[in-house]
Formats: sequence, structure tokens, C-alpha cells
Amino acid sequence: MAEGESHQHDESMYSIESWTKGWDEGQWGFHCNVINDLLIKYYERLVDDSGSQMRFFLPLCGKSLDMKWLADKGHRVVGIDCAPRAAVDFFAENQIEYTESEISNIENCTLYKSKDGKIEFYVCDYFALTKDVLKEFDVIWDRGSLNAMPKSKVSDYVELIKQFMKPGTKVLLDLFEVYDDNGEILKDITHLLEADVRRLYDNCQCEVLGTYKYADIAKDMCMDEGQEESFNKSVADQAGSEDQSENDSSEVDVFKNMIGRTYLLTVK
Repeated sequence: MAEGESHQHDESMYSIESWTKGWDEGQWGFHCNVINDLLIKYYERLVDDSGSQMRFFLPLCGKSLDMKWLADKGHRVVGIDCAPRAAVDFFAENQIEYTESEISNIENCTLYKSKDGKIEFYVCDYFALTKDVLKEFDVIWDRGSLNAMPKSKVSDYVELIKQFMKPGTKVLLDLFEVYDDNGEILKDITHLLEADVRRLYDNCQCEVLGTYKYADIAKDMCMDEGQEESFNKSVADQAGSEDQSENDSSEVDVFKNMIGRTYLLTVK
């Protein structure tokens, strides 16, 4: 690209149609095959000492095993994703009986609910959600959802999340940053730095819990070889890999320059 020319941020890659197609075709590079280690590590920071039941919200949850893990601990869990395949697979793979119903006051919204009532999985456009339907939550476990948003929707996403918060709500927020070989952050990917997080979540106290390299966790925690390839390619595409030769575009190794950063946000 010529100097000063920026790669166009292709927001179609973040559309409901794109995500749904990916799920239908088995391309879910973000899915963890195990309980997320960060949730386990920081779980005690999220719950109170009484051991009482809490309400957890997992935005853009996919078929995350974290939902069942939290429900098994006695909590109420609400997930949201745009892909019906994610919901159906979640309940089938975890052998959880469920009911299916339409939500009349949210357009094109289906609720998949475990028969014991502990897990509610809404399938719809995230931005169609309302506080009247979801109410407020004690804890929000947000793994990479902001990275899955087009840049133009980041502020709207956070403003909606805030509607589901109350004083004392805690948010475990995990995001990634991608850098080039010169250590410069890739501007064409949706990601937020610490200053962005503090600005957007100005109603919260913000603590950085830690950082890690994605290369260190991808194979051991989250991804098999096929998932790693799918995830690697999707992020490389967002980074503008089409500017490279066709033969090289699928070989871009984003993992070596990919940093995860985890925050604990507490509503003031």
C-alpha cells in the first residue's frame, strides 16, 4: 500500500450473516475445547464469599463450555449468540435437555433454555437485546466479544453492556492485541488498548489482571490444529493479508505477535 493509505476495515466480516455462516460450516476458531483457564483462575475474584447463586452473562458466547461449568456451580447463566448452530450444539454436546421458544418483544429472537432453568441461551442480534428482557447481572464474563465487533459498533456494544450492570457488577474482560514484526499495533483489527478500556468503561474501577501470549495458550487450552488454522486465517484476513500474495495469505502467523490482556472491571 502507498504511504498514508489504510487498509479498509471490512465490517462485513463481522456481520451476523458471516458469523452464522462460519458456524454452519464448522469454522469456529474462537471456541475453547475446555473450560477457559482465565475463568477458573479468577473465579474467586468474581463471586462473593457467601457462595450464593449469582447471575452470569456471557455475551457472544458461542458454545462455550464455561456456561455449563458456571451452572454446575449453582449459578444462573445467560448467553447470547447470533448463530442457532452454536445453541443447538451447546445443548447437544453437553447432553442438556432444553426448551425452545420465541421472544415476542425482540425481533428474530429464540430462547433456548435448559429444563432446570439454570441456562438461558438467546439467539438473536446482540443489539436487539433490552434490559427489560435480560435484567441486570452480578457478573459478566466477556471473552473477546469486543474483538468480534466492527470498529463502528464498539461504543454501542459497551453502552448496551452498561445497561445490564448495577453497582458492584464485576466484568472479567479478555481482549487481544496484534502487532507486526516491528512491534507496531495493527490498526485494521478491532482491538482496544488499556486506555480505551478505561475510557469506555468509565463507570468502573479497572484492574489489569495480567497479559499472556496467544501462542502459549492456543494449542494447550483452546484450539486443535484445525481451529488454530481457522482462527489464524480469520485474524490475518482482518489484518489485511490480502495485500500479500495469495499463496502467503493463509500462512500469516498472527499468534507470534498476539497478546492477550485480561481486566477486572467493577461498577462503582
